[in-house]
Amino acid sequence: MGLMIGLLAPLEEPLTTTGNVSQDLEYAYRMDQTDRLNLKFFIPAFRTQMRGRDSLRQNQVLDYRKAGKISKGREMFYAAFVLHHNPEKDSLLYREAHELAHSAASEPGLTDDFQVQWLSKATYDRWMLSIGKEQEYDT
Repeated sequence: MGLMIGLLAPLEEPLTTTGNVSQDLEYAYRMDQTDRLNLKFFIPAFRTQMRGRDSLRQNQVLDYRKAGKISKGREMFYAAFVLHHNPEKDSLLYREAHELAHSAASEPGLTDDFQVQWLSKATYDRWMLSIGKEQEYDT
């Protein structure tokens, strides 16, 4: 019964536009993670919906990036996390995710953050695999 309720429950919006880039990116990151924990998305019939939600978040991140609005370490981390889940498995987006994650990992205050450091390595490995090269960090 609980499984059925979970499958029928409405999803939160995949992104928000508050006018505050930090809040929008944090929300996009949270929804990215929430979607990946939702039982619904383990069912093939719902994967197209998840790819669509990923694309919306990805486009928001790319718009902010193009406009030069992503400047803080935590913003870079959130943006990189969203981009590394790109539904098309685009190597250019993996590269961009790595650039953001690497910059975040170098920021004072984030050099000891395990998740930020892991993302820097994981995005590099995904990028390398996407262009036919070996992983460096075996993430």
